[in-house]
Amino acid sequence: MTRLQLIFVLIFLFVDTGCVSVGLKPKAPTRSESYKYSAPPLPFEEMDSSGADISWQNPKSGNTIAIISECSEMKDPALSDLENDAAQAFSAAKVVQTTKETFSDREALRSQIQGTVDGIAVKMDILTFKKNSCNYSVTFMGRLRLFDLDHSAFEQFLKGFSVP
Repeated sequence: MTRLQLIFVLIFLFVDTGCVSVGLKPKAPTRSESYKYSAPPLPFEEMDSSGADISWQNPKSGNTIAIISECSEMKDPALSDLENDAAQAFSAAKVVQTTKETFSDREALRSQIQGTVDGIAVKMDILTFKKNSCNYSVTFMGRLRLFDLDHSAFEQFLKGFSVP
């Protein structure tokens, strides 16, 4: 093999390898299919929500329970980042309380966040944890003045939620 042929082969290998790596795109995150839950009690009704895996709302109070999951081998955000993402839904968000706990055999953050949405005072109770390459946020959200009305239903919902 002449020197020119060797250079050509090396350039071809370099360019070919470069083209292959450029053509690879990271796999898009998916929703988890492995969690188990019991639906919240009446008067909560399942509702359509493109931002959540599944959600329920009390039509009288507007309080909402939702499960949000994102599975990806490429993403591994800190639990505090998941909490911050949820807080960005509010104007003037304030984390009132955050505790570390164990949920579904994993470290979890449980936070209460207050703020406003369209000028209305709201509050969120959010549980965030990671398991099996998935990030989970289980939320309860409602108007500040009606929040306590259905909060016990959320506590009961969490008792029936698990990720094997």
